[in-house]
Amino acid sequence: MIPNFDPASINAIKVSLMGPLSGIGDTFFWGIFRILACSLSIGFAKAGNPIAPFILLILFNIPTFLTRYYGLKIGYTSGNQLLIDLEKSGKMQLFTYCAGILGVAAIGCMIASWVTVSCPLEFTISGNKIVIQEYLDQIMPKLLPLAATLGIYSAIKKNIKITKIISAIVVIGFVLGVFGIIAL
Repeated sequence: MIPNFDPASINAIKVSLMGPLSGIGDTFFWGIFRILACSLSIGFAKAGNPIAPFILLILFNIPTFLTRYYGLKIGYTSGNQLLIDLEKSGKMQLFTYCAGILGVAAIGCMIASWVTVSCPLEFTISGNKIVIQEYLDQIMPKLLPLAATLGIYSAIKKNIKITKIISAIVVIGFVLGVFGIIAL
């Protein structure tokens, strides 16, 4: 054992990797593998073939269970030694930094995919139709969802109660929606 090795860093690494790695795993297995397996089994089902559900179960479950099994096996047999080697070589700091980047990228993807806020305002100037959302997308795609998420995040960081944040979202969303400034 390394004399300056902090055992609490093992748990810290585990917790810091949960979000980024689950984002990759969920995207791969639930977003890609499941869709491909469903598409193939739907083809069989449309043809009236009774093996369609088995195709889905086999194509989705075998890779998923193999990944879980070997991931657990590798983690159990060499996980502690891997962390010790990373700490000795000084690569632990780089590894945590890269995991943080991966986590931020995963959160950015979730914001772009799941938060839908747009500005439906349109103006006609000299016969030209100007759509505000098109200009916002030229500045930065998904700017309004990002601004809404960062606003909520900053309110949480300021220790504003969640009930007040939710109430503010409802009131602001309702007022801006009634006036046609934003659309969800």
